Amino acid sequence: MVGSQPMLINISSEPGMRFAEGCYYLHGHLNFNNVHRFYQRLLAELETKKSIVFDLAELDHSNSALIAFLVEWIKLAELKKIELRFQNMTERTWSIIKAAGMQPLFSAYTS
Repeated sequence: MVGSQPMLINISSEPGMRFAEGCYYLHGHLNFNNVHRFYQRLLAELETKKSIVFDLAELDHSNSALIAFLVEWIKLAELKKIELRFQNMTERTWSIIKAAGMQPLFSAYTS
């Protein structure tokens, strides 16, 4: 919402997520040790949102944990009929997606 304070969700001392103007901005280092906390915190959002946007520009490191997280959100969005979009994917993230052969899947959700 314009004019409201962004909601900051600290997942640990390293990674985090803030919500502003309809977009979740992921930042920091997302890995298999902390990705489940992002997932759990966001599950409640499924009940209140018609669309979800993830901005990945502020991630300073990503690995296959991020890809697993995003694939799970694709599945959930399709199941719940929620419009989903990923924006500002880094080259590193795209290279992991390409190596996994998942580029066609992700192309439908990126801007």
